[in-house]
Amino acid sequence: MKFTDHRANAELAYQVLEAMHAFQRSSLEGNHITMESTFKPDEDLYYGTDIMEN
Repeated sequence: MKFTDHRANAELAYQVLEAMHAFQRSSLEGNHITMESTFKPDEDLYYGTDIMEN
């Protein structure tokens, strides 16, 4: 992700959509679904939180 890119970009939107679809498939099929998207959030997205430390 470049500094000029917006945090809420198409890659993030695609991963959210994939996650929502996986929730539905998992519920219907009764098993785990492996996510295929590879979005890695910019560390600044979590600035001021300890979420990246866990």
